[in-house]
Amino acid sequence: MNLIPSGTYQAKIVEADLCKSRAGKDMIRLLYEILDTGQQVFSFVSLQPQATWRLRKLLDAIGISGNSFDTEALHGRELTIAISRELFQGRYYNKVVTEFAEHTAETIQSLKRDNIEMPDILREIFAGIDENSLANLLLALK
Repeated sequence: MNLIPSGTYQAKIVEADLCKSRAGKDMIRLLYEILDTGQQVFSFVSLQPQATWRLRKLLDAIGISGNSFDTEALHGRELTIAISRELFQGRYYNKVVTEFAEHTAETIQSLKRDNIEMPDILREIFAGIDENSLANLLLALK
């Protein structure tokens, strides 16, 4: 399996299905395709009340408002995703750490290009992401 380098990518949702976690909790399984390379990466979005922030970020990134939607409405939508490499049980895998709208991706790229410090904007964009995932992503963006 070829890992995708950590960073931000333009992607398209090619699959979105309701499923259950190993613990029996409702979630959405997403398959993203990186537009430039055709590489694919899975992501899972919990539908539990404490995780609604992640679902809201996804829906905002693709322009779906409100609290009601069908997973079919996600198919074919384009957005920017941030990917990191994570180590789990001795193996590396790709993790989609967040999704965001195109204007946010452009802001990040502009700040990187101009060598501007980004801590405040990163705190806002990546709110709720665990520190390890964020650290891996920041290393990739240097």
